[in-house]
Formats: sequence, structure tokens, C-alpha cells
Amino acid sequence: MNDEGRNLVLAAAILSIMINPILFSLLERYLAKTETMEEQTLEEAIEDEKQIPVEMCSHAVIVGYGRVGSLIGQKLREAGVPFVVVEIPDRVWKLCASKV
Repeated sequence: MNDEGRNLVLAAAILSIMINPILFSLLERYLAKTETMEEQTLEEAIEDEKQIPVEMCSHAVIVGYGRVGSLIGQKLREAGVPFVVVEIPDRVWKLCASKV
């Protein structure tokens, strides 16, 4: 093998030695992130089981019960129209506590 070929093989070996720890570090981060996503999916599935079933016909659906949604809900309540609120989990418990 000539000097140029030997130098290329040596350079490839050195690069491989230098890159391997970086690749394994990135792989560990990726696997940790993937496990976290699986745990989040499990938490979401458990949360879905906690959902309160609503058996109601001829009702309105309010998506988001913030400033505008709460005003609409108030008007619907005054008019005697039943409604269901779709909201993020953190706010659902507050709405349940206030009997919305």
C-alpha cells in the first residue's frame, strides 16, 4: 500500500474514533426523548379514560371556555340551551368545580 492509501485509511480510522462517542451520545438523547413520548402517550391514554361521558342531544358545543367562550356559555345558559365545553385538562377541573 502506498503512503497516500495508508494516510486515507489512518484518517478514516481517526475520524471513526472521534465520531463514535458523538453518535452514541446523540443516540442516547434520541432514545430518552422517545421514551418520554411513549410515557406522555400513556398519560394521555389514562387521561382519556378519566373523561366524563356526556349523554345529551340538541346541545351546543363550545370549544375553549376563555373570555369569548364563557360569554357564549353564559348566554346559552340564560337561554336554557344545554352545552358541552371542550377545554384543555387543566381548565376542565376548574370548570367542573364551578359547575359549568
